[in-house]
Amino acid sequence: MTPAQIKALRLDFDMTHAQFGRVIGVEWRSVYRWEDGSRIPGEPALRLLEMLKRGEMPVRYLEMRDE
Repeated sequence: MTPAQIKALRLDFDMTHAQFGRVIGVEWRSVYRWEDGSRIPGEPALRLLEMLKRGEMPVRYLEMRDE
């Protein structure tokens, strides 16, 4: 997944870096670095991003993990 695709996915969900990071399970800085291309997501995060992109994992489900 490219930096632009990660950013587009986050914006599709209308989330800040911090909100998206909480959903994915990473710090906001990681999301920021993925989007600017200075880092790439690890395999677990990449799998989750791909599932979100394909609609296989609703964001609401991930948000409920903390409840």
